[in-house]
Amino acid sequence: MQRFTAQSSWPAVALVILASSSLGCGRRVPNDIVPSVETNLPIASQVAEDAAKLCPQLKTRAPFNSNPLAAPPPPPSPAIGSALEKDSHVLDVSITCSWPDPRDATGNTGAGTSFPNLKNKIRVPVRAVTMPEDLAKNTCKSNPNNCEQIVVPSRHVAAENTVDIRITRKTVDGTVEVVVVIVP
Repeated sequence: MQRFTAQSSWPAVALVILASSSLGCGRRVPNDIVPSVETNLPIASQVAEDAAKLCPQLKTRAPFNSNPLAAPPPPPSPAIGSALEKDSHVLDVSITCSWPDPRDATGNTGAGTSFPNLKNKIRVPVRAVTMPEDLAKNTCKSNPNNCEQIVVPSRHVAAENTVDIRITRKTVDGTVEVVVVIVP
């Protein structure tokens, strides 16, 4: 019978740690919010499609324009009036339009602006943006300009049983990103 000592069991412990970290322990959507994620994914996708059509109107109010305050008022968020607005599991919805900055002739600099958040409950991510993302769904590898991701846990809430539905769609000259934060 072999005795396990700290020295002899170290490779086995290292293998278990490596396997669990590479498999992504947090990639499953928490059971208590699965129905909300399944219901809201197609709604978020439709909001992204609608937002993609409205992003050019937001561009006139971008800070690089000579007088952005003189531009017409921005259109209302396409999330207003959607089922996302009344869903108690939806903490908030963030919609950001991005495009190449016209001040950079090389096109290597991005610019953008956002619709007001739907419920005004989130600001910036509360989790480090450099941490690896655990994705329960990711269609962005094949086409990053038309894709869906489910990030577990949410980057906007300091709780493990939360999810971000992240939808990216192509606009006339850039992309729109819709983030729906789902909580229990």
